Amino acid sequence: MKTLNWKLYWNAKRKRAWFGLKFTDGFLFKWILYALLIVIGFVYLYPIIHMVSYSLKTLEDLLDPSIQYLPSSFYLQNFIDAYVTLDYLTTF
Repeated sequence: MKTLNWKLYWNAKRKRAWFGLKFTDGFLFKWILYALLIVIGFVYLYPIIHMVSYSLKTLEDLLDPSIQYLPSSFYLQNFIDAYVTLDYLTTF
């Protein structure tokens, strides 16, 4: 009889660890919440990372289909050209 109570005790304890006393206390809820936050963060950050990666590429890197994410060399002339073309000093 004692072994049955012992098994019920550990099953209840295991269930409490996974689901918690309230649903928001358990490991499963926290795992799902953090996974959802990581996915949403990636959805927001990916376009920014993509734009920065493309802004650092040379024209040859842009036309070369084998170069996808990281440019072969960092090219900062694009930022200088944009600064000169948009004429930031007179705009402000």
